[in-house]
Amino acid sequence: MESGPLSPTLLVSAVLDAWPQTVPVFVHRRVGCAGCAMASFCTLEDVARYYHLSQEQLLQELESERHKMDKPYTYLPNLAGALPEITENTVVSRSLYKDEKTDVTLFGFAAGQELTEHRSPYTAIIQVLQGEAAFTLGKEEVKAQAGSWILMPPNLPHSLRATTSMKMLLTLIK
Repeated sequence: MESGPLSPTLLVSAVLDAWPQTVPVFVHRRVGCAGCAMASFCTLEDVARYYHLSQEQLLQELESERHKMDKPYTYLPNLAGALPEITENTVVSRSLYKDEKTDVTLFGFAAGQELTEHRSPYTAIIQVLQGEAAFTLGKEEVKAQAGSWILMPPNLPHSLRATTSMKMLLTLIK
């Protein structure tokens, strides 16, 4: 992605993918772009118009956050807030970090939503941030709530069912 000023014609998904540190701007403005399927079709101009925001101010705020990557770290003050509101019958996700050794993804599940049994070839760590879910780990079921932490070895069969609306952070270690 170019390093010049942000253009109103940039797709929201392009901005979020190139500069994940801009997520708080959307969250603070109560704009549900992070994790929204339409982010691949909406421009920054569309967002300003739809949410009745000043396009110039939105671009300035995004520019300010974008340049925070000049720092050697990423800071998100509210992980759970990096996802939009979870509506009925939805599952949302947002990739926060990915490299050759690590993959960090934030997930949100509406109550009753499930992730069917599967396996990962990687070590997986789950941190439940909000809500409650039933996890099946191998042949055992555990009830998890905000503050729960799960470590799974590679290839452990697992699944989950959200008993309430819930958010979790998944870290895969390759």
